[in-house]
Amino acid sequence: MRRLAAILVLLWVGLSSVAAQTLTPDAPWWTQTTGPAYQVLVYSYADSDQDGWGDFKGLQHRLDAIASLGVQTLWLSPIHPSASYHGYDVTNYLDVDPKYGTLDDFDQLVAAAHKRGLHIVLDMVFNHTSVAHPWYQAFLKDAKSPYRDYYVWKRPGITYGGTTMGGWSRTAIDGLQVFSAFPGSMMDLDNANPAVVSEEHNILKFWLERGVDGFRFDAAKEVFNSGEMPVGSSALALNRKYWNELRDYSRTINPGVLFLGEVSNRDARETKSYATAFDSLFDFAGAYQLSTFPAAGNETRLAANLVQAYKLYQGVSGFLPAPFLTNHDQDRTMSLNLATVGLANAKGWGPEIVDDDRSLQAKDRALGRARVQAAMYLTLPGMPYIYYGEELGLVGRKYANNDVARRDAMPWGDEDPSGDTAIWAKDTGQLEPNQNRATPTWSAQDGDPQSLLELYRAWGNFRKAHPVLTTAPLTLPDAKTWKGLNSGTLVAWLRGDLLLTANLGTKSQEFTVPAGRALEPLLSTGDAPEVSQSQTLPPLSATIWAMK
Repeated sequence: MRRLAAILVLLWVGLSSVAAQTLTPDAPWWTQTTGPAYQVLVYSYADSDQDGWGDFKGLQHRLDAIASLGVQTLWLSPIHPSASYHGYDVTNYLDVDPKYGTLDDFDQLVAAAHKRGLHIVLDMVFNHTSVAHPWYQAFLKDAKSPYRDYYVWKRPGITYGGTTMGGWSRTAIDGLQVFSAFPGSMMDLDNANPAVVSEEHNILKFWLERGVDGFRFDAAKEVFNSGEMPVGSSALALNRKYWNELRDYSRTINPGVLFLGEVSNRDARETKSYATAFDSLFDFAGAYQLSTFPAAGNETRLAANLVQAYKLYQGVSGFLPAPFLTNHDQDRTMSLNLATVGLANAKGWGPEIVDDDRSLQAKDRALGRARVQAAMYLTLPGMPYIYYGEELGLVGRKYANNDVARRDAMPWGDEDPSGDTAIWAKDTGQLEPNQNRATPTWSAQDGDPQSLLELYRAWGNFRKAHPVLTTAPLTLPDAKTWKGLNSGTLVAWLRGDLLLTANLGTKSQEFTVPAGRALEPLLSTGDAPEVSQSQTLPPLSATIWAMK
């Protein structure tokens, strides 16, 4: 229990030593929220009726577990009726998928979340619909249907721009070609059509009036795709105009609604270019660097790269960055870590009887990386997002040319029928053999002082208690006076009067505390460090300090 005691003492010290930064009253809720956010795939989270699928009642039963991580925002990936398991090809925007429950069940979930101080952000897909959506089906049945103009179809005599995302598909109606950024079963809506925008207004109004606090908009930069527009059109300008007008409308219903956008890229400058059209955007560029070090480059540039990116974001008034590690479209952090240490292990990071010393040491390094990664991204500005299962070290990577393995079930391990492990993917053939068999479950990690779950719980609650981690600029300590920081494998940054140090390497590193300054350790990924002017950091460890 020594490590747990150290964590609790450090957390108490952190709460008492660093003055809380005052937040502005009566501002939008997302400007007052200091805890992390949490992404849930409802179908994989918690099953209350033992049909194999996660559902609203199962999720509601697990809200206290989520809140225990310091979480204050819950992002639900698509909940609408859909032609596929993942929900991103919607067939009805004004209902919920029956395998999750009913609208009444959803309303109860929202009320229960709000009671716990959790805000609900709903995934919304306005770039495209399913080919099974009644709008598209009406268009296919009648070329003169008004729903024909709900979709982007190729006009004769127009030269269209090029794109690396999507293309044209020929339909059975008069040989018309329809554009799709995601070819197959999802066809792009024509969001330049006022009738389509009017439908979207009704959809947003419907969910806002049910108590939803915000929306995460899928494929936000594809709404106006250069491949579906005449050569010379500005996709960026059209996208920004569209999203700003949609947000303006939503604020006539709920002035505090959050608009969170997915603009996938590895360039912070592109993210910034959309920052005036959204309240928050995911930091894909930073996520790539944090989840892949040292594969992304020299560790000594990591902090500088992040500071440069967040300086761009901080230049946009009112903008809230959204740091993260991975999401449902990417290989999970622990899978990346295991691969980095030379283990392509789908079973998970936990020790197994067949492990030799080499594999046990490699798994320990993978876990150490995960602990440091958590500390780093949970101390960045904005609202960081935890992808469910990251707090357990869940593994999952692209398998059989499919994303199902990246979206494996949350392993609860307590066999609680009110919110049991969802097993829908078990017999699909789209999970790797024995996937996550060696990943310790929630119940196995809960209360274990050395577990990844308890680390996430400590760092998430520390963040929640320290508004400076949400609002203060991200800066670098002066390399001339703080000798050793941001050199070798030692990464460091400042958040107000807090200093984060992280040793990303497998050997101890040292740095010098300037004369006249002192450090007080507030929270660490391991045992509490001994304080001295020549500070030693163990391998794969991170500490946040109060500077005096």
